[in-house]
Amino acid sequence: MSNLPIDIITNILSRLPVKSLVRFLCVSNRWYIVINGQAFIKLHLHRSIESKTDRTLIVQEQNACIPFDYFSFSFHDENCFGKPLEIYQPLHCSNVSTDILSCCDDQWPNKEWSICSDSVFSNGALNWLVAEEGQSPENIVAFDLATEKFRIIRTPHKAPTSCVTCLEVLGQLCFIVIVDEMYNDVWLMKEYGEESSWTWIYKIEQGVVGSTFEYCKPLMRSKNNGKKILMEESYRYRTYPIWYDIEKKIRKRFKIPKLPEVFQTVTCVGSLLLLDGDNVIDPTLAGHNVIDPAQKNNW
Repeated sequence: MSNLPIDIITNILSRLPVKSLVRFLCVSNRWYIVINGQAFIKLHLHRSIESKTDRTLIVQEQNACIPFDYFSFSFHDENCFGKPLEIYQPLHCSNVSTDILSCCDDQWPNKEWSICSDSVFSNGALNWLVAEEGQSPENIVAFDLATEKFRIIRTPHKAPTSCVTCLEVLGQLCFIVIVDEMYNDVWLMKEYGEESSWTWIYKIEQGVVGSTFEYCKPLMRSKNNGKKILMEESYRYRTYPIWYDIEKKIRKRFKIPKLPEVFQTVTCVGSLLLLDGDNVIDPTLAGHNVIDPAQKNNW
């Protein structure tokens, strides 16, 4: 290995998972400098996102008891999930539940708007659906955590007031219309902040996919061709992981060992970016949750 050019070494290392790279910091001073470099950190994250590798599911157990427990599952491909690892909770208390909450400044952009969805984090900003009283949401209010400024984004579709709408993240920001228990319609914003980039990507309907469902939360695309969507399906106080083929319109439930009966899920991409480091996050990567390797060792 010592005879290989540095660009070949960098290329090889950039294809490895975060846990391996953290161990390889000890191989030599040369490797330490390469792996800690900002250029390498960005290259590794770009490659992980494009190749859909080094991904993790973070699961929060939902039940009548408190506190809630959190678990992580490494995700390799459609049929390969790692063993569940319990996540250390620094604020864990025997009789208090901890959760992640969103907040916003009093500098709200329009006093007539009220928040009508949970917040989702995408592209370095917290995003909420907002609407005037009695109206369906036509706007998204985004609060940039770096600049501490608000911006307004139009939704791609004005849904009837009888429909439920929500925001999710499928690599980029998603707008979802839930029509009773009939179907979910999903739009994706391919370029964050560009309203013209809203693109309808799929509809999942009752009957077509088998058993009845209430809501199917999109989580991530399949590794190979991206034509399958990993989803969290909710129905009658149970949660199921499913794969949905958006072309064939085929839905398939599957099992992950030791998964709770009721849960909520978010996805992460492994990264060398440190929460307390000096590395600046590339704006093109800001839509992705990243894992701090120092925290990952606690799972």
